[in-house]
Amino acid sequence: MTQEELEKLLNQKLALKHTNDADAWSDTAIAKYKDIEVSLFFQQQYNEDQNAPKVWELFELSSESTLCKTMTGIGIGDDKIAVISRYDDNYINMGPQFEQVNDSTWLPSKTKYMIHVLNTDDNKEIFFKLINKKIVSIGVSLAMGD
Repeated sequence: MTQEELEKLLNQKLALKHTNDADAWSDTAIAKYKDIEVSLFFQQQYNEDQNAPKVWELFELSSESTLCKTMTGIGIGDDKIAVISRYDDNYINMGPQFEQVNDSTWLPSKTKYMIHVLNTDDNKEIFFKLINKKIVSIGVSLAMGD
């Protein structure tokens, strides 16, 4: 879905953060849908004509709202065992996030964790961000292959 199509659907103009950066291939915006704040992540649609106007395509969205739940009932505040037990038939990639210690060193976080659940039928994924073993954000995106 393009930015223009999404704006029509939401009936609101989206303020992209990097629209003035000519070299940007990705951008972000915040939108309100019903009473839920959603973070939107866009990628520039490829066009061989370098003079053509940029077209932004929705790549990922996420939310920290407690009103959001997956179709299996997973929501903010649940833990990784709940995710694993409800998606045990799917490919799951999980592990600690990395945190920057200094300019050249990154170490696995002791408090931040990510779980990606892949839907191999249509190359989409649900992802969960956890802090201190509890889900704090749920998102969906296109799955990036190997």
